[in-house]
Amino acid sequence: RGRRGSLVDMIAVAPPTKEDESCGGTFLRVAFGISPRDVVNGLPGSRIIHPASPYAASLELLSATLLVYCICLVPIQLSFWDKSDPCVGTPTMGMDMFTDLFFLVEVANRFFIGTDINGQYCDSMRAVGWYYVSNPAYFWFDLFTSIPLSWVDWWFLNQCDDDGNSTSNVGGGLANSALLRVVKTLRILKLGRLLKIFKIFSVLTERLDISPSRMRFLKLFVLLGGAMHLFACAFYRVKKESCTDEAVQEWLIAHAVDPGDVGQVYMVCLYFVCTVFTTVGFGDISASSHGERIFCVCMMIVAACFFGSILGELQEIVASSNAKSRELEDRMESVSAFLQENRVPKEVERRVKAWMRFQFLNQRAEAQNQNVMDELPVELRQVLACVINKGLFSKVALWAKFPHQQNIRDNFTAELLVRMRSQCFLAGSYIAKHDEPADKLIVVVEGTVKYYQPDCNMNELGHLLTVGRGSSIGDNSLLGDKRWGGYYGVNCDVVADANVKICYILAADIEEVANSKRAYLPIKKMLQKFRFVPDAEMELAMSAANNHCVQAMGEFMSGSFGARPSGTFHRAVDEYFTFHWIRMARCVLQAAARRAEEAESQAASLRRMPTKLLGR
Repeated sequence: RGRRGSLVDMIAVAPPTKEDESCGGTFLRVAFGISPRDVVNGLPGSRIIHPASPYAASLELLSATLLVYCICLVPIQLSFWDKSDPCVGTPTMGMDMFTDLFFLVEVANRFFIGTDINGQYCDSMRAVGWYYVSNPAYFWFDLFTSIPLSWVDWWFLNQCDDDGNSTSNVGGGLANSALLRVVKTLRILKLGRLLKIFKIFSVLTERLDISPSRMRFLKLFVLLGGAMHLFACAFYRVKKESCTDEAVQEWLIAHAVDPGDVGQVYMVCLYFVCTVFTTVGFGDISASSHGERIFCVCMMIVAACFFGSILGELQEIVASSNAKSRELEDRMESVSAFLQENRVPKEVERRVKAWMRFQFLNQRAEAQNQNVMDELPVELRQVLACVINKGLFSKVALWAKFPHQQNIRDNFTAELLVRMRSQCFLAGSYIAKHDEPADKLIVVVEGTVKYYQPDCNMNELGHLLTVGRGSSIGDNSLLGDKRWGGYYGVNCDVVADANVKICYILAADIEEVANSKRAYLPIKKMLQKFRFVPDAEMELAMSAANNHCVQAMGEFMSGSFGARPSGTFHRAVDEYFTFHWIRMARCVLQAAARRAEEAESQAASLRRMPTKLLGR
């Protein structure tokens, strides 16, 4: 309201200059995700660091790694290392100082990273800062658990001389100073970092794409190991507080443990806690003081609850992982019983089982996808469908020619994917016949498909081409060509070489979507521009050229194709030559287009280089 924006906001919304587009702008966009919104192409931007940028991802992974370090080391520091003498440093002081400094920097860095607020991405520094500060579970918790106590210990250590005596007069003596007692009390705040263990799981799920079942399994064992580690450290701390130093020394020696070896002391405590958690209880180690007995009672109650919940969770994980396989086994068992009762031959039984398994798995996957899609709003459903099937039309040549400005092609594809259907075909069955008009665009999702010349009864002499996953069939049906092999200039039969799953979109649906919005007018014009119009004179000229080629290469063709019925020889050669001529021409044109794109990409990269570097 009349105020000037902050410097960061003004820089963020400023239009990019040529220098920004060359080096600085590219670095900010690639490393930090900072880029202005591209209104022309419809690309989103971020005025501050984007949470999905490589910098934010690296920060999250480093934070999770240091949290694991804290979870493992903080209980040991509080239980096994005596900090009553400030002139004695800890072995990990350097790493502790780096960790405390990193967590402070991370707290400050949170103000410059965008976040989701009420389901919407926010890249305003003021809004992000207020959201972070106003939530006690975020800023204030992070701040209190990031107090750099290791730096205070380092300062105390520097106040000591070479003989280990204090040279400071704080409070009448460093060892008895009030500041040291406060620091010893605040050191307990480090335990608050243990509550961030769930942040590690969220980082692993988001950044490393771990499946939910594996994450539940990992979380189960991490929580179990963390609980035993924490109780092992706490048990030794209780023993030191409730017993004299001589009694602790005698207890360690009685169990063949060197009192000066922290590793051995930790292992004997962990051994005792493990026997309690697993309800084994050998009895060779037990509580020897009143404080230890109270602690062991509490530990047994927690261990019993923990062990019971772990068993239930583990059983649920195993049951959920086996549910799908059991469902398939039950289905195949009923099919096998039906086939055996009717004395079906083994070869037929094998084919039936293979088809039932193939169809069952595809139908189940389709049902799961549909259940998720049905619960989403239309806009989010289109976005998700476009992301999942991003490469579905990658081999459709016509799709690459659609205009991509302002996300026209992506939005058009997203609307079509909602109308897409799927179907399964048995090996050897017809997917499309030459006497049926091509009225849909087909994409092979699984399996292989063969093109055959019309009326050849799947004879290998009439085989034209074999295509696999991702290939398209009936491309020219979008342009009004009713031939299934119209992309190659011929009509043909399309047959499933193996059990095949396809996805298809009706040409009428594509035309309807193209006419539905004004934004799709460029696509509509392009489809009209390349509209297929049959030309009788062109067909006659092509037939004459084929006949001339047959006459010139008669001997070669006889050796290549073998004996053919005289009545269909010339027609078969016509189809064969037409198909492969057009296929060869398309391959040459596609290779030339790829070379042109590579040359243009290299030229564009040279144009983005600084003038001085280009001169060198």
